[in-house]
Amino acid sequence: MAIPAQASTLIWKPPRRFGRSVELTCGARISRMERPIRTFALAFVGHWWEMMGCAAFTFLSIYSAQSNRSNAWGVSASVFLAVCFFMVAAYRTWKPEHDARRKAEAELNAKPDMKGTISATILQYNPMEDQAVDGSSLSYDCDCSNHGRAGCEINKVSVILSGPEFPSPRREVKNIMSRQVGPGQQFRLRDDFVIPGIKQSKLRKAQISLHLIDSLGIEYLKTTTEIVRR
Repeated sequence: MAIPAQASTLIWKPPRRFGRSVELTCGARISRMERPIRTFALAFVGHWWEMMGCAAFTFLSIYSAQSNRSNAWGVSASVFLAVCFFMVAAYRTWKPEHDARRKAEAELNAKPDMKGTISATILQYNPMEDQAVDGSSLSYDCDCSNHGRAGCEINKVSVILSGPEFPSPRREVKNIMSRQVGPGQQFRLRDDFVIPGIKQSKLRKAQISLHLIDSLGIEYLKTTTEIVRR
């Protein structure tokens, strides 16, 4: 009995309940694969075709004729040149993408890095309006620079007090006028810092550290604090 032509070909069709999702998933994967492969192939063929059309094969033919080389030697040399050009074309296709990726990663990982010196002087008076309330203050002079590869916006200054008089370090933060500091730019600032609840005698015995804080909340701890004693 003859088998009908339509029956001789087996075609599997997924059930209706997930057939549509299978088609969409496979189609999406193929489309994502085709575009990079096609882009690479076009760029690679362009580089290889450019190199294959150079004068290297002409010089090879002239040299082969003048030195009485055999046809087999000429074919082998031509294949060798083609393979060399193949590798160079692949490298020239890969390198721009590699350089672009490294540049993008460097820009993504770039961070600001504020370093410098903050000189502070303990002022000899109680800055509180109510003199019955303990308080003290610092006058500081910030001379810092951004040593990183990205900019930042400095908008706060912190003071950390530690030492025998402080069982746990005390941290105070003061808002300042925001200022953009690009890579390689200098940041200068002179201001006073009021510390409520701390007597001047206690402040003089403390270990004092001043740091800059940016708008993202990053505190730059690489600044050096110099205390000017009076």
